[in-house]
Amino acid sequence: MQDIEHELDEAQRDDERRTQVMAIASRLQSMAADRVQKRGPLEKRWLDDLNQYNGEYGDELKNMPVGRSRAFVNLTRKKCNYLEARLGEMILPTDDRNYSMGPTPIPDVANIPKGDVELLMEIAKNKALAMQREIDDQLSESGYNEVMRGVIHDAVVLGTGIVKSPTLVRSVKKRYTQEDVAGMKISKLEIKEELRPGLERVSPWHFFPDDSATKIDQAENVLQRYPMNRKDLKNLCKIPGFDHDAIAEILSSNPDQTLSGYYDEARINPDETNSRAGGRYEVWEFQGCLSAEDANILGIEMGVDEESGEQAYKREPRLIIWFCNEYVLKAVAYPYEDEDLPYSVFCCEEDDYTVFGRGLPYQVRNSQRVVNSAWRLTIDNAALSAVPPIIVDKKSIRPTDGSYALTPAKIFEYINIGTGASDRPPVVAIDIPMRGDLLGSIMDRAVQWLEMESGLPDIATQEGPSPEVGRSATGASLLFNSASAPLRRLVKQFDDRITNPVIERMYAWNMEFNPKSEIKGDFHVMALGSSTLMVREQQQQALMMMSQLFASNPKYAQNTDWTALQRQIVKGAQLNVEDIMMSEEEMAAQAQQQQAPSPEQMKMEMEVQKMQLEQQRMQIEAERAQAELQLKQVELELRQAELQLKQAEMVGDQQIESMRAEAEMTKAQAIAQDSQNDVQREVLKQQGEQAQRDHDRETQLIAISAEQQQSINETRTELQLEAAKMDAEQQRFNAEMAVKVSQGSGI
Repeated sequence: MQDIEHELDEAQRDDERRTQVMAIASRLQSMAADRVQKRGPLEKRWLDDLNQYNGEYGDELKNMPVGRSRAFVNLTRKKCNYLEARLGEMILPTDDRNYSMGPTPIPDVANIPKGDVELLMEIAKNKALAMQREIDDQLSESGYNEVMRGVIHDAVVLGTGIVKSPTLVRSVKKRYTQEDVAGMKISKLEIKEELRPGLERVSPWHFFPDDSATKIDQAENVLQRYPMNRKDLKNLCKIPGFDHDAIAEILSSNPDQTLSGYYDEARINPDETNSRAGGRYEVWEFQGCLSAEDANILGIEMGVDEESGEQAYKREPRLIIWFCNEYVLKAVAYPYEDEDLPYSVFCCEEDDYTVFGRGLPYQVRNSQRVVNSAWRLTIDNAALSAVPPIIVDKKSIRPTDGSYALTPAKIFEYINIGTGASDRPPVVAIDIPMRGDLLGSIMDRAVQWLEMESGLPDIATQEGPSPEVGRSATGASLLFNSASAPLRRLVKQFDDRITNPVIERMYAWNMEFNPKSEIKGDFHVMALGSSTLMVREQQQQALMMMSQLFASNPKYAQNTDWTALQRQIVKGAQLNVEDIMMSEEEMAAQAQQQQAPSPEQMKMEMEVQKMQLEQQRMQIEAERAQAELQLKQVELELRQAELQLKQAEMVGDQQIESMRAEAEMTKAQAIAQDSQNDVQREVLKQQGEQAQRDHDRETQLIAISAEQQQSINETRTELQLEAAKMDAEQQRFNAEMAVKVSQGSGI
């Protein structure tokens, strides 16, 4: 009887505890719903940012009339992609890590007296190097570079990038082993799973910190949302600490058809308005402080406070609680000595009043809208100008097909004929002028504003020429460095907000939980993103200046190892030296080959030199013949000039003779006025003689001109024959040269 009562009491206590646990889950669920609701305006901004990045309109064109252009000139994506790529190159170098670890100035090493400084520092450096390799391995297995690129993408597009570390990552290792079975080798697959520390990219859509915090280190608690399908929930059972019964209860119900907030709208397929990626269970993770009573209800053993001797759960403990609806899936005490939240936040443009920042789409929002508006108006204006509106007088005409829409070969017929003609035509087209110049200038100005607001001008994005670029390498370098100043600021912020805290938490985890003693020591973390970048730029500029200085001074040029200098320049440009430069062995072989040519090469070189000399001789002969031809041409031109001069002199003599005859005729008329008939006869005689003389002179001129023209034609014929002969000689020489070249090259 007592056993039954005891079992009933246990069952009643379990029910009460289950009810209390569900009450805690409901309270946390209400907290999550409240934060989702309060963050509605921020998520609406993110949705606008995402649509702008994808080149899609949100609510901007909701009330736009049908038929208007909806074109989108996506300048935002280009700027975002460039900023994301540049930050990735600057923060995540391909040939090196973006952090380092080293011992503190006075490291604390067990069993080593502090007086032995050299031994102390040597051991500390080796331990720091071992810790660095261990963290490198852990980060590599969790996809460090991929996670960080995702964080940079979130920061650029939405304004905020979040990373969580350390977080336990399931590491699955597979290998095949050979076993002897009845004298036969049989392969057997072994699968080993383990949980290792890593890091996780957290989407801003699923990150809900304390509302009162303006910085992540000020937040008292954080809620993180995990949209999960049935497979994801089942995989939680593989992680220690999760309640399998609670997960089974959740799986017995249908998943939520939609998630809360604007996240659903962000997941909508633009091609299918009502499509979703399927229903999801909304699983939450809470990290923060709750009351000691809550910890006791959840069954969390807090231990005893070493200083006061009181149970630690009487304080406000920091807990990690996973829940879904009214079910608690996991509840544990915060496992790390440092109770800081395991989240790091990087903002593209920080906001002093909230944890979340502003992305590049938000910064260029207005300029992007002006560009879109101007372009839509340009398209609409062009359409109206090409196909203007039409005014139709329906009382005068009617279409034969019953539709007034204008189409090719449309037929209208007049109506009401004889009732009186109207003063206006039955169809009038409204002339719409083109405003392309005005709208184009507005677009250009908006593009300039967008570049200014983004902080990424053309010199940075390498788009188009600039009047200052190309004048000198130094000037171009200065311009590029100036454009990169905002990028270096972001790199420094990434070092401070992401790299340092992430690596420091990974270091703390290994110090607390990693069993390897050879990696543990007193170390500090140094982010190398911004410092390495500055050093690399300074070194590259110094190398370029040194190469120019040494090349301009013969004394320096003799004492310079140009190959080594070239290798350093290639390394400074983040390029692979082996892909660009030859090795020392290859250069030695090439030099030897050049110094000792083969007999075939020597024979070929002699033949080539011989052909070159022959070609030079032929060229000289051709130039001499050309000079002679030009000389003859000049002589011909001189003869033509002499002929023209002689013709001009004969024409002048004829005119003088005519003037003398007229004077004599006038004198005869004055002397013989009384005998007019005799004078007339004399005049007729003189005119006849003058006509005969004119005829004789014209005949003489024609004969001279024919003689000169014949001479010119003969000279021109001789020149043409000589030129044709020279061309034939040149063609014969070219043919001989081609035969010699082909025979000498072995073709």
